Amino acid sequence: MALSLIDLFLIALICLALPIESWVAVKLAERHMDKGPSRARSWLYAYSIVSLWVIAGLALWLGIIHQGRSLADFGFGWPAGWRGQLPWALALIATGPFLYYWLRITRQADARKAVREAIDASGGYNPIIARNRSEFCQFLGLGFTAGVTEEVIFRAYLLMLFAMVMPLWLAVLLALIAFCLPHAYQGMIGVIQSFVMGAVLTGIVLLGGSIWPAVLLHIAVDWLGALINWTLVKTEPEDALHANPS
Repeated sequence: MALSLIDLFLIALICLALPIESWVAVKLAERHMDKGPSRARSWLYAYSIVSLWVIAGLALWLGIIHQGRSLADFGFGWPAGWRGQLPWALALIATGPFLYYWLRITRQADARKAVREAIDASGGYNPIIARNRSEFCQFLGLGFTAGVTEEVIFRAYLLMLFAMVMPLWLAVLLALIAFCLPHAYQGMIGVIQSFVMGAVLTGIVLLGGSIWPAVLLHIAVDWLGALINWTLVKTEPEDALHANPS
């Protein structure tokens, strides 16, 4: 099956424009940190939310309205049978380590110290991490958005298109690379983490034929990551006081 011009346009938008846009948006926010870091981060969160929903909406709208595809073609069907329930179980299991990690750093100052040292060793805190309660709530909105829209964009749409014109293993690999590109601003460690997480999400989608378990896992991981970072930020003054008593 040949890809249409609409498909080629969206592939270019996802694989080329989205990574460039993400990189530029982060760099613009970083440049304005000295003028108002909270405002810069809030702008970045809002901009990212809007751009992701626009691209996901375009993929669904053009695919359904102009090409006659159904929501089921995009993986929106509800998984049925034992094979359909297995991805839900895998999603919950995959969430476990992140939940354990968050609970551990919540309760143990030594664990928080180890995480901060690891962050410092890798180049320090990411400047887009939420630093106050308002930013944290906005970041949760971004995490929800990414969990839904990135599964639509990279698993439901892009993977489906690639699988139409190439072997499945190659379609999976190219979709994973495309998923990693918008995360390039996080550095090599962030790209590797995105690739591994994307592989897990892709496996869950392929196993059950539905994106919903992957959406659940994606949102859970993003939210738990936000909670971990917020816990480190919130406890930083207290931990510093205990580490350097007067």
